[in-house]
Amino acid sequence: MNRSLRRWHFRLISLLAPAAVVTLAAAIAVRRAVPVNPVPGSLATPLPAGAPGTRRLVREAGLTLELRLSSPSPGGRAVELTPLVEPHTADLLVYWSAGPATAALPADAVLLGPLAGLQPVRYLLPQGAGGTAGRLFLYTTADGRVLSQLDLASGEAPAP
Repeated sequence: MNRSLRRWHFRLISLLAPAAVVTLAAAIAVRRAVPVNPVPGSLATPLPAGAPGTRRLVREAGLTLELRLSSPSPGGRAVELTPLVEPHTADLLVYWSAGPATAALPADAVLLGPLAGLQPVRYLLPQGAGGTAGRLFLYTTADGRVLSQLDLASGEAPAP
């Protein structure tokens, strides 16, 4: 009985192995192409050195950033943040809000994206922010608090 089961198992594997190879080849052949989402040119290239609106911000949380404002399209604005010292804060996120300075993250704050490393990061401000100065909030999800905020009109941090 043991020998008959071994023969049956051998025949079954002999049929399933080529079927698995054919199935894998067919799956690779009919798979969808991976979408290519290129980064818009206004976000990919850093602003030229000495561009207007360059500000330097040093805050108590160990963050040293260079801020640049630009207008990549009519009515649109972008902010470029360049950390001069690597942020040693976990999960640092950048939010924008048109509201006044607050100790906590405002309810109307819009997430722009993460901030990590020493590479310049450019964020497009929301469509309605073209003429509104607003504020950037640097928020850490690890501690659940606002580390720093920056008034985009003056480029300075509000007094504590």
